Amino acid sequence: MPGGHDDPVNEQRFAELIDLCAEHHIAVEWADLGPIRHGQYLRRRRLIELNRNLTLRQLVAGLAHEFAHYAHDDGCSTARAERRAWEYAARLLITPDEYAAAEAAVGPSVNAIAVELDLTGVLVEAWRRWWRNTGRWDSATVCRDVG
Repeated sequence: MPGGHDDPVNEQRFAELIDLCAEHHIAVEWADLGPIRHGQYLRRRRLIELNRNLTLRQLVAGLAHEFAHYAHDDGCSTARAERRAWEYAARLLITPDEYAAAEAAVGPSVNAIAVELDLTGVLVEAWRRWWRNTGRWDSATVCRDVG
């Protein structure tokens, strides 16, 4: 893991994701993927490559996202596959109770909730989208106001 990161919550999340990959015989390696790409799943090699220049928060999100590509057996990147992978990753990392507690603590802002959960805004948005699309949206208990 890259140095300089000491958040115990994300260290635990990252370790659990590494274990999950190992259970499914998916190798995880570091790579220089440039300034934009966070990671990639190479299906034929059963390999997830993560950009070595990411923060721990980004690594957690990226690894969960790439594992989702494995779980859905994605062979190529489409808008649908990317959306589905972010929603899967969000469900891996955020429980409804955690989301509700974060929103109660900081309000409905995606970025504030992301900071409270120590995750990325992309994951919070994906979690909201998944929650809505599964018919579980209850504005009285989760997400009082979505902009």
